[in-house]
Amino acid sequence: MGFGLLNKCILQFSDCFWNLMAITVLRTCNEPRSRFHYIVCLPPPANILILLLSGANAAELENAADSEILSHVMKFLQQIFPQYVVPDPIKYKFTRWSQDPLSFGSYSNFAVHSNQHTMELLARETDDGRLHWAGEHTYVNDDINESANGCVHGAFLTGGRAAAAIRARILLGKSSDTT
Repeated sequence: MGFGLLNKCILQFSDCFWNLMAITVLRTCNEPRSRFHYIVCLPPPANILILLLSGANAAELENAADSEILSHVMKFLQQIFPQYVVPDPIKYKFTRWSQDPLSFGSYSNFAVHSNQHTMELLARETDDGRLHWAGEHTYVNDDINESANGCVHGAFLTGGRAAAAIRARILLGKSSDTT
């Protein structure tokens, strides 16, 4: 499995200056490689834009100060909304997933030579049954939740799977102790 980086620039504005019907804006930058390749638009009363960055672009901005990131974002927004004067946001938040000591990144992906079998191997408990794995990278398609790979609900489902296996092991241990 591979491991990737996807960061978000989340900005809230006092007013919605973009099309109220817009749900997303895709690859709108005129740079050679679009830094902000996908924008989620949340209409009033939220008035929030969420800009996604991945790979080298996400890593590059993690080392920048918030003021520098905000400057890049505002310049970009003015380029894609030239018909408006883009106001300063009233709130903003920038994720830096590779710097988070509990994750060091934000998603798994299929690297070269990995496949569904790789996930099945990652989902297995250790031979002695004492260590169980959970997380979106261990989700094996159950034909019910086909889209759970790489998603939070896949991590949630595998956490439930591991907890059930641990509970069963504990209960089995207790019943064998009494016989």
